[in-house]
Amino acid sequence: MSLAPRIGLLAWDQGQALAQALDWPGLLLALGKQKDVKLVLAPTSLGQGRAELAAALAEGQVERLLVLGAPSHTQRQDLLAALAPAGLNPHLAAWLDLEAEGVLDLGLPAAQRQKKALTLVKMHLALLRLAAPLEPVEAPATRAALVLGGGVAGLEAAKRLAACGVEVHLAERAASLGGRVAQLSGLYPLGCDPLCGLVVSLRELCANGQVHIHTLSQLTDLAGAPGAFSATLSRAPRFVDPELCNGCGQCATVCPVEVPAAQAWWQDEPPVNPRAFALAGLKPAKAIGPGGPLAFPPAWRVRRELCPPGCRACAEACPSRALCLEQGEEHFTIEAGALILATGWDPYPLSRLERWAYQQSPRVVGNLELERLLSPAGAAALAGMEPRTVAFIQCAGSRDQAHLPYCSGVCCSASLKQARRLKELYPDLLCYVFYQDIRTLGFEEDLYRQVAALPGVVLVRGLPAQAQLLEDGRLGIRAEDAFSGVELKLRLDLLVLAGGMTPSAGSVELAARLGLPPGPHGFYWSHPQCRPADSGRNGIFAAGCGREPMNVTRSLESAALAACHALPLMSGQVRLAPHLPRLDKGKCDQCKRCLEECPAGAWSLDERGFPLLAPTRCRQCGVCMGACPLAAISLPGSTIRQMAAAIEVLGDDAAFAGQAPLVLALLCQNDAWLAARQAARAGLALPPGLVMLPLTCAGALNNALVADALSLGVDGVLIGGCPGQQCHYRTGGELASRRARDLGGKLTQMRLEPQRVRFEPLEVGQAEDFARLAAGFAQELKALGPNPFRM
Repeated sequence: MSLAPRIGLLAWDQGQALAQALDWPGLLLALGKQKDVKLVLAPTSLGQGRAELAAALAEGQVERLLVLGAPSHTQRQDLLAALAPAGLNPHLAAWLDLEAEGVLDLGLPAAQRQKKALTLVKMHLALLRLAAPLEPVEAPATRAALVLGGGVAGLEAAKRLAACGVEVHLAERAASLGGRVAQLSGLYPLGCDPLCGLVVSLRELCANGQVHIHTLSQLTDLAGAPGAFSATLSRAPRFVDPELCNGCGQCATVCPVEVPAAQAWWQDEPPVNPRAFALAGLKPAKAIGPGGPLAFPPAWRVRRELCPPGCRACAEACPSRALCLEQGEEHFTIEAGALILATGWDPYPLSRLERWAYQQSPRVVGNLELERLLSPAGAAALAGMEPRTVAFIQCAGSRDQAHLPYCSGVCCSASLKQARRLKELYPDLLCYVFYQDIRTLGFEEDLYRQVAALPGVVLVRGLPAQAQLLEDGRLGIRAEDAFSGVELKLRLDLLVLAGGMTPSAGSVELAARLGLPPGPHGFYWSHPQCRPADSGRNGIFAAGCGREPMNVTRSLESAALAACHALPLMSGQVRLAPHLPRLDKGKCDQCKRCLEECPAGAWSLDERGFPLLAPTRCRQCGVCMGACPLAAISLPGSTIRQMAAAIEVLGDDAAFAGQAPLVLALLCQNDAWLAARQAARAGLALPPGLVMLPLTCAGALNNALVADALSLGVDGVLIGGCPGQQCHYRTGGELASRRARDLGGKLTQMRLEPQRVRFEPLEVGQAEDFARLAAGFAQELKALGPNPFRM
């Protein structure tokens, strides 16, 4: 038989605010008579109370603690740390700020304030009475990481993790590293060759004995859980032994296949406008050749799908016997504590923009193709176009509901950088930039001013309706300058379309394979303010342009952030907070609702069909507890049983509300609860019958508790959660809102009006909105009349 709880009560009235609003000695006397309360202290300072509590704990007089007052977070932690040696479990300590509950409202009768304060303390004693001592949960963690994507973000993440002593596996589906950045001609603002920084990063990774780079490799399956993932990858055949190949090129001299230059440059991607490269005079490549600008390993590669049937000319010509034309796909497994997705971006398909003659004229190119023509390798080819008049069209397909509804944020700066480079190469060139709005953020405004001041550069606000093919092969466009009203008619040698950034095909495939929640416009989901490196699944982090469009600098910062967030899962041991949901199999009917609504995908089914929790995947939000129709799941520290006990006290003490409606506000602790506390502390008028309790998440609220409250005589239940996509757990607010609506049928059966339950989204700073909302809800309840269950 378990011992009865022994509760100590520390009443700290800092500034004597409570003593001025309440009969403070009378309240303390009443609290000393409450069940299981063994000690009541009212020290003048926390230090004094700490010493007396430590002695009481050491002697076994008390073993749990309720603090009345408003200590700061630091003071709370200091108090818990001081009492831990005396035997206080931190999860057997509770806090009640009476001021934040509105008991200092001097507009209420003194007797009503006194009764409300006593009721609130009794409710928190009921919560604490059923609390259980908890200890952190430890789970093994593999000291290794898997980084998917070998672009600039993937390389940076791998570099950061390796510097922390973590074993890193870097997987890239192409044969070359560096991603899109390796395809650029220069970087703003220094104008340096991007390969310079990429080579330095690669050199650092290769010098670290704990980094393993897998090119031509991609994830095919992921098992396990955060801290102990088991990832299966496939490696596409290279058909060349990298240990033997020295890149001499003799194989290419006998290869009968000619690949368009554009297709060779883009490696595994289809050519975007190959006619432009043909016009530029770039020589065709072969089916065998280097893997790309930063191939790793630096061996050549055969694109076997382009080879004629049975052809072995390259193998016969190779002096090193490096060809392995029978090579097949390989599969291998990697154990990792965390994954970082740095899968990059793809350019928007400009072929969909028919009005500007893309793929109809070789003189129409995209920004990335121009980067190739601006590189040293493409300089002669660009000269062959004899460029005298060039135009850029900004937002080509962007900020357009028919194509990309968003701004990619980098296109304006990219075009201005390219215009400046063109003017350096061809000083007499006329360069027109057609735009809707020039968006150069931060220091990139300097670039805008530099380019706008260059002679021969004209910025035109307004986009050409279309591009026409002229008889001499050039292009004709017409547009009106919105500022001057002047119509421009131009003959162009080159038209550059500044297309937007979209999630890479690999990102979309990976998100589907890993069951990641959908983010905006197909990018990985994250909570931009609270979890910017998140993917919606514990242990899987997103970096770079897989998260959203961003420039190189932001991609590097994003990668470093993702690496920082991933590190705790690779420390050999993961230490988890002890609030992991617990399932009562005796109540469970295997409905799978917890699996369906868990925002973290933490539940699966065991061999008997019961829900099984993966602890390191769980975010301890309690959404599963709110979802379970049989209340079979409880979140330690805030169980349904605890909440029900507190609500029962409220029902028993409903008389404190007097003639006012009795309102129970159940509020998400991350947003709505903070707004409500701020409203009370600011002295805003709140309904006299309002009582507030925090929730880990609005989605953790089980409808059974709402029904209990109403059946015990509460006049109305106000549920507050995060607005829309601001929910820290992604779907909690949305689920709470839907469940509140679903209660309508249950309330009708109880002969109650559905209007007695309301969900409202609230942000942290909406204290005044909360006060108005609570007052309005109380007025509506008053018009409905008292709850018939209220005796």
